[in-house]
Amino acid sequence: MTSRLWAISNNGLFKYIAVTKHQQNDVLNVMQNCFFKEEHISRIIGLNKAPEAIKELDEMVLDVAKDGVSLIATEEKTGKVAAVMLSKIMIRQEAPKGYFNKTFNLNHPLAKQFDSINAKIDSSLDCYELLKTSCYCEIMFGAVYPEFRRQNLLSELLKQSIKILQCLKDGENVRVAFIGNEKPRDDKPTGITAICTTPISVKVLKQLGFRIAKTIQFGDSLGTVPLAPIPIMYKFLK
Repeated sequence: MTSRLWAISNNGLFKYIAVTKHQQNDVLNVMQNCFFKEEHISRIIGLNKAPEAIKELDEMVLDVAKDGVSLIATEEKTGKVAAVMLSKIMIRQEAPKGYFNKTFNLNHPLAKQFDSINAKIDSSLDCYELLKTSCYCEIMFGAVYPEFRRQNLLSELLKQSIKILQCLKDGENVRVAFIGNEKPRDDKPTGITAICTTPISVKVLKQLGFRIAKTIQFGDSLGTVPLAPIPIMYKFLK
């Protein structure tokens, strides 16, 4: 199974590649060892210290990756995965209340709480109405391994994700099959959203033309340490 190469960094050190089943374990490793260990909601509720709960969220991660619009950054010299950007095409008929209102096979209380918090955020804003559409893309998860940070990988992954989505909107079906014999769907998103739980993600998205649609306030309702306000950001495709 061949992954599509979307770009090479200007310095030639990294490649930006479409995610297929071949990279499944790499994606899960980044999410388990980086995203869920550091993401703000995970830390506030203690999910970051519960590997058994994180493991349950593999189902959610792979469900997003299977949509054929996710990317990884790999180091050219070693082939090591340095970062991931996972995105999901949202269809009103399939997910009218947002992605996290979907049912997953979760049993651990912390995995359930993580899903429930995100479902509450999803339900706070009708993104179909915001974007005046029946199809958009949500940037779901982004993570960079510590040793590869400060090299603009997150920003470049977002730029390439926007490029993919613009192609889809323009009628060029560039989605990749997660499994080799699958036929990618030809949905045409007209906009992009993202739930931002870190200041760096807000900064990078603003630089790429995203705006804040709504800010969610949890305060100290999730734990002893207050959770910073969480913006829901959006951008129309051209």
